[in-house]
Amino acid sequence: MDIKCLHCGEPWDLYHLVHDIDEEELKEWQFGSSRAAILRCSSCSTNGPRLDKERAFAEATIIDLCADDLDAAAVMLGDLELMEERP
Repeated sequence: MDIKCLHCGEPWDLYHLVHDIDEEELKEWQFGSSRAAILRCSSCSTNGPRLDKERAFAEATIIDLCADDLDAAAVMLGDLELMEERP
């Protein structure tokens, strides 16, 4: 499941963030309450800030509600994505 950066919207694989990425690579990153709350990532400098601030706020709220349950946060964010695709 992907988690998007709250600043630029770049999708990142949750498993990669938790298990594969090394601490040296994360020095330029900023996280909120958990690894699911990506405040800044390595792509922010090239992507720039997101234009959909309401969506970023909704994602941040879901992540805060799920606290340390990263899988639940990823599923709920996926559900949010599906809800927005409906006409």
